[in-house]
Amino acid sequence: MQVFDYLERCVPQVRKEGGKMKESPILFSTQMIRAILEERKTKTRRIIKPQFNRVLQFAIKNDHYSILTNLLFRYADDWIKCPYGKPGDRLWVRETWNVYDVSYDDYIGGNEIGYPYKIIPKQKPEKCSLSYAADNRDEGPFRPSIHMPRWASRITLEIINIHTEKLQDITPEDCQAEGIIYDLEAWHMGFTKGMRTAFLKLWNSLNEDRGFGWDVNPFVWVIEFKKLLPDCECESCKECRAKGY
Repeated sequence: MQVFDYLERCVPQVRKEGGKMKESPILFSTQMIRAILEERKTKTRRIIKPQFNRVLQFAIKNDHYSILTNLLFRYADDWIKCPYGKPGDRLWVRETWNVYDVSYDDYIGGNEIGYPYKIIPKQKPEKCSLSYAADNRDEGPFRPSIHMPRWASRITLEIINIHTEKLQDITPEDCQAEGIIYDLEAWHMGFTKGMRTAFLKLWNSLNEDRGFGWDVNPFVWVIEFKKLLPDCECESCKECRAKGY
């Protein structure tokens, strides 16, 4: 009972933590980038690392963005915070991309897109052209999303809510918020089974080889977000634009 009393006393303290808004990078597949751009995706599930003991499931509350772990094994104040932030923080999206040089061509009387930069510039070049796999499905070459710098990111998300749950707790409505389309194949299975099956396939394509497939049913962060408009006039966005982000 002392353990549970401690959890009840400490877990709510997470909600009192303050601090300035922060930005963190987050990777999405090309398929999910299209879903975000089409405003079909407003949630993402990310694996909690490390996965924690069943005894500590008690600490999970839907409105908490942190969980207490290793309480029984190491330190009483050892927190695992969601690495993506908390509500109000922002995520800048990394996607498959490339950057090309641009030069003036006397023959055509205008700018011409040249070749991809061999080395990614540390800052955005004065003249360049950005290409994204989500827009140009058959063009390339492209660079992996992990190598995208902040200045090349075109999508910024604001975290609305974060909670934790088991992967298989996902509802059909959550599947839709994850960007899953209710297509003909899903229709034949019925809404509930069809949507969950489509999400299962997507999840396994990204996570099964890493040991966190659907059948493992890992604990996940459920991050709900909204896409910020490029012309957002809040002070934070103005500051980002001033820095050339």
